[in-house]
Amino acid sequence: MTVMWNVAQYFTIGFLGIFKTKDLMISVFAVQVINMIANFARMAVSRPFGKYSDKKSYAKGFNLAMMMAAAAFFINIFTTNATWYLIIAYTVLYNCSLAGSNQNSFNITYSYVKSEYITQAMAIKNSIGGVCGFLASVLGGKILAVVQANNNMIFGIHIYGQQLLSAVSCVITLAVVVFIHKVIEKQKVTIR
Repeated sequence: MTVMWNVAQYFTIGFLGIFKTKDLMISVFAVQVINMIANFARMAVSRPFGKYSDKKSYAKGFNLAMMMAAAAFFINIFTTNATWYLIIAYTVLYNCSLAGSNQNSFNITYSYVKSEYITQAMAIKNSIGGVCGFLASVLGGKILAVVQANNNMIFGIHIYGQQLLSAVSCVITLAVVVFIHKVIEKQKVTIR
């Protein structure tokens, strides 16, 4: 679950800074203001996210975070020069999703792995996620380079590479939602 989430993130996130400043022509100052607003929004939803996860389950909390992230990636598919303001909605939604994904990822591992294996499970999960995230970033960079080399045209349609990468990240994030529902939520929680 978290490996797929790492792939979805790394596939797109690393390339959005240049998209905001070069393609959308937003000033660095404005980008930082947007990021600050998004970080404040993340702080504001962190506590409610925690309460929701405690009440429902960590898997349901992670699932809610993934739906928010998928919505963010979906919004970014339609972000262009004419709709540059969508990057604000994307940034806020994505950051808010991190409030649920970060805390619930750890808690899910803690809930489903016996306490004597927590350290090993976290190490394995983070190592595999890091390697897969790195490979996704390399692949995303290659796709972005191909799109840019073709003057942002694919099959005669003008598209920014970051829009295409966001579409792929959206699909992967939706796969995480299905995986949580079909696999994680059906597992028995380890009693501590």
